[in-house]
Amino acid sequence: MIKKIFIIISLAFCYAYGFCENSLDMKASLEKKDNGYYLSWAVLMDGFDASLFAEEKIYLINDELIIEGVVDDNKINERDFLFSQKNIDLNGDGDFNDSFLVKLTGDKISINGRDVPTLRRRSGRKELLINMNNSLIDKLIFLKGGIPLFIERTNSDNNNLVVRLASEGVVKQYNNSLVTVEIISREEKIPTIEGLNFTTNMTNEKVFSEDGQWLVRYVGAFNIPVENNMAKMGIFLKGGYKNFILRVRYYFALSNSVIIFGEKILYP
Repeated sequence: MIKKIFIIISLAFCYAYGFCENSLDMKASLEKKDNGYYLSWAVLMDGFDASLFAEEKIYLINDELIIEGVVDDNKINERDFLFSQKNIDLNGDGDFNDSFLVKLTGDKISINGRDVPTLRRRSGRKELLINMNNSLIDKLIFLKGGIPLFIERTNSDNNNLVVRLASEGVVKQYNNSLVTVEIISREEKIPTIEGLNFTTNMTNEKVFSEDGQWLVRYVGAFNIPVENNMAKMGIFLKGGYKNFILRVRYYFALSNSVIIFGEKILYP
């Protein structure tokens, strides 16, 4: 336990000062094969013994929408929220008539004078993800007493926000060493993965559509083993469809509040 605590403190320090460039390195590829695609990935973790964290849990938001948009004139409106063509009742009062003052400073944000932490934190040259356990919901929620909306990241250079609206249940719990496979598409016909069930929600993230079109996001999650600080696997996506984008993420919890992660976006 003492060794584990020391490692957590050391990792926090080196992330804060940007000295952990090789703590998690992820590689992934998508290759056409037979009637479908073969997805493979490998993750290597350095600087700590991953086996010490095997029992940690991962808590992720149970998404309904991921919204990317722009703050205009230091104000966010419920109607056409972030110019996303979606009306969002942020404070839950039954209408879409409210506006809220916003101040963006670097990757920090305050709403009506209240500082709101973001889910993704930049530490040096790295990013960490907040492990979204239930005890943090009130601290991270967009508005006190409002709907379960959370800020993933901000950019004051272009007044850009990415937020996540949770569905019922707000948070899902997983065992450590988790992979999520997201198939992003405009169409209902997508590749299938044997034995993997997908949940469905929506996103307008500009990494998938520069003009902010709404796309369907199919998400599957599963655990993979870690051996000698390495996790690797390959799966087959059945179906010769081409009109999709793939996002693969790997999550590894270091504590009940911090996750390190890797992400790759792949095209058929």
